[in-house]
Order: sequence, then C-alpha cells, then structure tokens
Amino acid sequence: MKILIVTPSYFPVRGGGEQVIYELASRYAKTHEVHIVTPQLPDAPKEETDGNLRIFRFPMIRQTLLDAVSGQMVLSRLLPKLHAEHGYDFVQMFFFYQLGGAVVRFCRKNRLPLLTTLAGWDTYDPVRPVPALFNPYLAWVMNHSTDCVTCCRHMARSAVKQGCSTPPKVIPHGTSMLTATSGRVEIRQKYGIATEKKIILSVQRLAPRKGLDLLVDAAAAVGRDDVVFLVCGKGPDLEKLQLRAKERGVEQKVVFAGFVPDDELKDHYEQSDLFALPSLYEGFGVVYVDALNCGLPVVTTTCGGPEDIVDDTNGFLVPVGDLTAFTGALSRALERKWDRAQIRTDARKYDWDSIVEQYEAYFTAGS
Repeated sequence: MKILIVTPSYFPVRGGGEQVIYELASRYAKTHEVHIVTPQLPDAPKEETDGNLRIFRFPMIRQTLLDAVSGQMVLSRLLPKLHAEHGYDFVQMFFFYQLGGAVVRFCRKNRLPLLTTLAGWDTYDPVRPVPALFNPYLAWVMNHSTDCVTCCRHMARSAVKQGCSTPPKVIPHGTSMLTATSGRVEIRQKYGIATEKKIILSVQRLAPRKGLDLLVDAAAAVGRDDVVFLVCGKGPDLEKLQLRAKERGVEQKVVFAGFVPDDELKDHYEQSDLFALPSLYEGFGVVYVDALNCGLPVVTTTCGGPEDIVDDTNGFLVPVGDLTAFTGALSRALERKWDRAQIRTDARKYDWDSIVEQYEAYFTAGS
C-alpha cells in the first residue's frame, strides 16, 4: 500500500511525538511505501528518501494562528499534487489542530480513509491549552476522520469532552529499548559519579511542562548524600535549572548531562537506580516505557499518560506539583527492593512491532 502521513512536527525536532511517528513510519516502510508530509525546517532538506520512506517538506509560517492558516493553504495545493503523482491508499494524521482541516477535506474529496492519531497538546494540555472556542473545529476534524486512535485513556476522555462522537481506541506507544544495544558507555565514569552513589535518572526536553523545578527542589528535600540526580536532555530551561540547583545548594547532586545520543540511552537506563520525572502533563511519555523496558522503576505524577503505565508493581504516582509527595515517593522507591527482571518482562507489551500490527489493521479495513 501507499501510505501518506501528515504531521506539523517531525525530525530533526526531537520529542516523544516525533519519535513515535518515526517508529511507526520506519516499520510501515518495511512492507509499504510511506510518505511523510511535514513543514520545512532550517536544518532539514526539502526532500529525503530512505528506501520505502520519503519525506516531503513544505513552507509554513511559525506564528500562533498563522501557522495553521498558512499550513493548510499550502497543503490544499500540495496534497492533491502528491496524490495525483503517487496515488495514496491511506492517510494518517498527527497533531491535527494545525493541519486537520485541509487533510480532512483532501481525504473526503478523494475518498481516502483517514486515521487521526491524537498524540499531542491539541487534545489536552493544561500548560498550553487549546482555547475552547476551537473545540467545534477539533470535533469536526475528529468526527470527519474515518477513525481516531490515541495513546492513553486520559486523552481519549479529553477527546470526547472536545466533541469526538465516538471514544477513540487506545493504542499505546512503544519503546525502542527492546532492540537497543548496551555496553557503549559507563555512565559513572562519564559523569564522575562514585560507585556508592545511587543514580536517579531523568530523561526529557528541558522545558516548563516537564516540571523540573520540582525535581531540583526534590534533590534538596530528599535529604540524602548518597544520591545523584542525572538529568539528560537539552532545552530552553537549562540555565534556569542550573541556577535553581545552585540556589538550593545541590549543584553537586544534580548533573545536567545534556543531549544523550540514542545509542547511549540504554546504558543510562540500565545503570541507574530509579527514573523520576515530575511532569505537569504527558500525552503518553515514551521515556517511562523506555525505563521500564530496562527494568528501571519510575516515580512520576498523575499527569495523563503515566496513569496507564505506572502502578505499584513498577513505581509510584503522586499528584502534580506536590513536592512533599514526590520527595516521599523518591525515598520509598530508593529503599524498596524492586524486581527489575519482572519489571522488564511486564513492559514487553510495549513492543513496537506488535503495536504497528494494531495500526496496520486500519489499513486493511480501509483498503
């Protein structure tokens, strides 16, 4: 089949949603021809080809409402042109707020099945919520898609509140840790962490929605000298977090590792003692299932996606923004003897190949 994926964000932008699209598209491309249509970025070529996977990038203004208007205007011309040349059988759309209207109209006109995957802030986000006045538009996009799926129950409920007439089916995201290799780096040696120290790992973009102010505060409040917080990732909040750590007197306990290459991530998970992320909101949280697939217990918040992933067999959930509860959960998790082998076994359900099979069932039904 020829599958068209439309998304307003893709690599080289790095985030959970972009990683999910890559994982799905690269696996689709093993048996199908896959095209991704996404906006042009300064550091990305206009077109790319990798076997059965092709990427087409189009110009789009990046300014609040103008991005949706400009993006849909371009797509209204680009999608028919691509379809006339390639003849698509199926369309899948992500992050539907910005481009959804144009994609729905294109699919309806050409009688193409459209699977809308609710994967981001357009369905629910308490940090940067979509104004309620857009709900009729969002409902129209969802209700004029052939099917809607999402990655967690919280987002499915949010979609219904926005006007989605049929609750979306929940298909979780997967992890690449099942096939990743380890043994490339010794993290204690790399970051100068003593062998007697316990490592609390956190992997994410350093952005406000990740709640990392609270993580730094927890480093001060946990009251243990045998713990190091290893914070991996880059983003706009780096300097602010470094200053906060200095102000709290924990600059020696909080190590900001910067961006970690994909081929070193498994070592970071496997060689740590605990994963912690006090997010304000997560649509799903691929880093959680990455950690669990390496046998690493998780401490996080009741912020959406993690509520489907974390339970008392593999970690602790605490209320968003509650420093006392978060610090207490860290302390309990550090003292508990976790069955890391069992955590790893239970997390095998997040295998990307089996998840892709669930998506491909829609291709068969729509063909």
